[in-house]
Amino acid sequence: MYFYFQTTFEIFPDELILEICRYLHCSHVLYSFSDLNFRLNRTITSYRQHVWFRRASYKQLLHIYEYILPRIGSSVISLTIHPLHQASFPSSFKQQLSNIFPNLKTLTLTSWTSENFLSIMIEGLQKMNYLEKLVIQELSCPPTIQHIDFLEKIFNIKNNFLKNIIFDYDCDSFNLNNHLKNNLISDHILYLTIQLDTLLDLSILIHFIPNIYHLDVSIKNSSLKPVIFKNTLPFLKEFSIWIIHWYSHFDDLIPLFSIVPSIEQFSLTISTRDFDLVNGKKLHSILPSQLKQFNYTVCYYPYENFDQSNIDIIQKSWQSIPVICSISENDRRIFLHTLPYSSTRLTIRSGLAKNMPTKNIYQMYSKINQIQVYTMTNLSDTFPILGQCRRVRELTLLTANESTISNSQATSSGRSKVKDYKN
Repeated sequence: MYFYFQTTFEIFPDELILEICRYLHCSHVLYSFSDLNFRLNRTITSYRQHVWFRRASYKQLLHIYEYILPRIGSSVISLTIHPLHQASFPSSFKQQLSNIFPNLKTLTLTSWTSENFLSIMIEGLQKMNYLEKLVIQELSCPPTIQHIDFLEKIFNIKNNFLKNIIFDYDCDSFNLNNHLKNNLISDHILYLTIQLDTLLDLSILIHFIPNIYHLDVSIKNSSLKPVIFKNTLPFLKEFSIWIIHWYSHFDDLIPLFSIVPSIEQFSLTISTRDFDLVNGKKLHSILPSQLKQFNYTVCYYPYENFDQSNIDIIQKSWQSIPVICSISENDRRIFLHTLPYSSTRLTIRSGLAKNMPTKNIYQMYSKINQIQVYTMTNLSDTFPILGQCRRVRELTLLTANESTISNSQATSSGRSKVKDYKN
């Protein structure tokens, strides 16, 4: 039963009330306006369907957990649980997640450890019959649980709808090597984003996901060095791979295509000192014939004998494919990518970011919402690229302890993050 009395605030049209809500966090909207009357409930429908908490006090959280979520739980489609809320999340709530949120489709968990995840969340996830998407952000994987065992628990969450699992790029990388291969086959997973330690881990992973359609992999501790792949992914159409911390070589790229016989969209982000990997004609010659879209981003670190003639050769080799280049003033590094930039995530060196073109190219970066800038020396270096990325919600800054990258690995000693967890 609602008792209706009109206030000055309620005279505002729905559009103006929602504009005011944009300056508030979801927890504040729910705490302030939920169940005041039918009209406000209808106006804030999206906040009652997509629930995320940010900057709420302990008192507010308890009120939301005890009085609001049980009432709106059946209408909640997506839910985000952050680390600051784990302690205040009632234990009874954790055990009844599937009952309170029977129609939940997307669950996002941030800054959990693999141990806490398995002890607190895994049982409830097994009962979420309509869960379609599981997003795990900033996962820490202590040695108490083997990586393969943790993934087995996640991949075995089987219901009729869960097909999309995302481990974002701030999660610890999984090391599957030296673990015995078990009988785990997750044929229901069609979309997977994951961080792996080496390319060898990828050769192990593909055994578990035979029906994968979209695969986004970040390799954190190796280049595209040759690996023997014993399995293929016959249904994989969209494949993205990120290897930026180590230098890759042209010949190492060819075996990668052996596992994707039906690939239609391929995205590759690498660092290299191999001139062939910035030669557009050379790259185009090895691409699969059925490929419909090739997205390429490369940071090229030339050797000392590199001059303007080499830059001219690079630019001419890409005449048939639109690209954009940025050249570092200090060490002649080249940042090159195909157009338009197709990923939602951009990783770029500080010295290259400050030399990005700044005129009328923002539409090329319209999809980007995450930027990682490494070897930071000056915050102002990020301004040119930030000026082009109008929808950025997450900025990660990595500071270098050396002015150059070693011949094998990029090093970082400091990390700063500005992040908006709004979903």
